Amino acid sequence: GRAGGGAVRRRGVRWWTMLMAATAAWSAGAATDAAAEVVLDTAVTKVETTLDAGGRVKRELLPADDVVPGEELRYMITFTNESETPVDAQRIVITNPVPEGTRYVPGSAGGEGSRVEFSGDGETFDVSEPEAPAGAAGAPAEPPPVHSLRWTYQRELAPGDSGEVFFHVRML
Repeated sequence: GRAGGGAVRRRGVRWWTMLMAATAAWSAGAATDAAAEVVLDTAVTKVETTLDAGGRVKRELLPADDVVPGEELRYMITFTNESETPVDAQRIVITNPVPEGTRYVPGSAGGEGSRVEFSGDGETFDVSEPEAPAGAAGAPAEPPPVHSLRWTYQRELAPGDSGEVFFHVRML
């Protein structure tokens, strides 16, 4: 799709990313953005957690060719300015729904230079992650599900430069 006069393209989509649609948009307020083209590249990896010989937790990213319920996946969205025009700070906004059949892993979203926001309904966003209600009789309570995440890149993105945002989900 197009947003703010700049083109947005997706590439690197693999079979498991059909569960997810990442979109980037920025405001058309600055003339420098009019000719900019931001390209998104989405990668999904499986997070393998093991113990090393010393009993320390080790986390490794592996290809997500075969995944089963309970496994954790990492979604990494790389955005690149492929034009000769810089994109102003706060003009790149990436919104991503949590894929069906998965649940967002609390505390796992990030991206250097980006502000992340969370939505329980896909429409209203807040910078605070949803919190778990008090559990009954000491039972652990789950926070409400996150429907979508949104990152706003806080820096100018020069021609040829890239940034990354990410989040983890658990397969249901």
